[in-house]
Amino acid sequence: MAIRISRRKLADYFADEFVAGKKDIHLRLAAYLIDTKRTRELAIIVRDIEYNLAMRGQVIADVMSAHELTTATRKQIEALVHTIKPKASVYFRTAVDPTVIGGVKVEALEQVMDSTVKNKLTMLKANKV
Repeated sequence: MAIRISRRKLADYFADEFVAGKKDIHLRLAAYLIDTKRTRELAIIVRDIEYNLAMRGQVIADVMSAHELTTATRKQIEALVHTIKPKASVYFRTAVDPTVIGGVKVEALEQVMDSTVKNKLTMLKANKV
């Protein structure tokens, strides 16, 4: 049976492992959470790890678009993140969702920039009386 470790210590440990370039970090975290019956804490532990990484200059940007990102789009998103956290290394977690029609939605450092066509249409619809 595994020893129960605090979320903060888990976040520190796995952030260290990520920065060191270790492999299969996600598998080891999943195995630990299953072994200690803490799978319900997964989302909050991942958030803690991402926060810890951001404090170390390693930012994970969640990007949703209708199509795969081009190199130019990736560079623009990196520049956007650098306005908030200069000199940060930016890692992308991308999702392709054709229902957004066009544009991108970026979530990074607790900030959201939604320039998708779907969002713009929703805003137009909401403003219409």
